[in-house]
Amino acid sequence: MTAFRPSRRTALAALAALAASRSLAARAEALAILAAPSTASILVARALDSGALDAVAPGATFAVWRSPDKLRAALVSGRAGAVTLPTNVAANLAARGLPLKLVSIISAGHMHVLSTDPAIAGLDDLRGKRVQLYFRNDMPDISLRWLLGKAGLVPDKDVFLDYAGSANEAAQFVLAGRAQTVLLNEPAASAALLAADKAGLALRRAFTLQSAWAAATGTPAFLPMAGLAVTADFARESPDVVRALHEAATEAAAWVRAEPVAAGALAAQRLGFSAAATTAALELGDSIVIPALTARPSIEAFLSALSDLSPALIGGRLPGDDFYFEL
Repeated sequence: MTAFRPSRRTALAALAALAASRSLAARAEALAILAAPSTASILVARALDSGALDAVAPGATFAVWRSPDKLRAALVSGRAGAVTLPTNVAANLAARGLPLKLVSIISAGHMHVLSTDPAIAGLDDLRGKRVQLYFRNDMPDISLRWLLGKAGLVPDKDVFLDYAGSANEAAQFVLAGRAQTVLLNEPAASAALLAADKAGLALRRAFTLQSAWAAATGTPAFLPMAGLAVTADFARESPDVVRALHEAATEAAAWVRAEPVAAGALAAQRLGFSAAATTAALELGDSIVIPALTARPSIEAFLSALSDLSPALIGGRLPGDDFYFEL
């Protein structure tokens, strides 16, 4: 029997194909996802844990970023290929020359005004009142200030804003009777309500910033506050992996809505959140994944609102076409 001897051209083609496949695998295996410490990041954690990415991104890793500076450093160094982050932070980083592609919106806003004051049911009811917040110039503070202005209320004159060092500290002020009204995101809001119930304190959800946004703008109660983004390099080199990540997150959102208890346990494991509080938050059914390009009009309306307060919040300008990843 005559032995098969590949031609030089065939051998070179085979070697090139092997090198390309190894290069693609190396890029996929190098995928490191940095997630914001928020409820929405459960979607990405589930996308990885479900095995949906095993074929296209074997060895992908998940970690939580704790400060914008650490997030930026990881992106600049190439140590992270995908991130979850506030949409204005993504726009700001892109405007500063760090090329990012926004893939999906993974949070329509989970910010609740809780109060022991039965008279508070909307923004207008805050006139002459104090509201406990945390982290001055962070997203909750920025959003509330813009909404107060739209309602004709001047922050720190018509409504007095106080600041704590963390969401948990802000909640503790209410639980201790040192404040009546607090603005919290999830799962901190649900954790505060669970603690209040145990203490016999009549703390309740007064209204959400989403509902206040709808009333102020005449648009649906949709605040595209957080998204999934990838570096431009990763988007260019591995677009199929990016699309698979979006699809896996979409499937994860359906799983979270159907299995909030299991999702709460995952949040405890991956994000260090209270399982009970996260489950209570997820039972509200707010988990969503929307392609960023589809949500672009809402994203630009939201970023424009932030820019009204300070253009620096979004990097001085709205992001252009190249900011949005086309699925």
